[in-house]
Amino acid sequence: METLTSYWHARRTLRRTTALVACAALVLTACDSFRRVERRSIAPDAFRAMGAGEKQELREASPFLKAHMRNGDLFVLQDWIAGGDGVSGSGTRYDPSRNPVETGQFHLAVDSVAVFETNVTDSSPALAAITILAVATAAVAIMCAINPKSCFG
Repeated sequence: METLTSYWHARRTLRRTTALVACAALVLTACDSFRRVERRSIAPDAFRAMGAGEKQELREASPFLKAHMRNGDLFVLQDWIAGGDGVSGSGTRYDPSRNPVETGQFHLAVDSVAVFETNVTDSSPALAAITILAVATAAVAIMCAINPKSCFG
């Protein structure tokens, strides 16, 4: 009878351990997907009306600037600087089919741009909650591994 009891106890422990490992794996693989992307489209008139401070904040928040041109081309600029009547920076020019055409330094006149776009990526607040739950689960799992009698009876 004792062998049968220990068999069921071992089987129950294995099921719980498997469930804990599966939950931990789900949490760890999902952590990278909790990113929030804020896309902001800015018309050329609004871009021109922005003050130097606003443009500087936008530059610091966005690692790159996309300039969608009136002819269908796209410029993706890194290290961009807005000044006067245009935007300057290094990057890549894409044709209307989004094939890379040219890489280098560019100066774009604001009048030739249809719309500016920025993408700011940051962590979602849900990541903090999941991290707290993962740490609590790991603590309980370690406690149960050290002293299974306290968890499983």
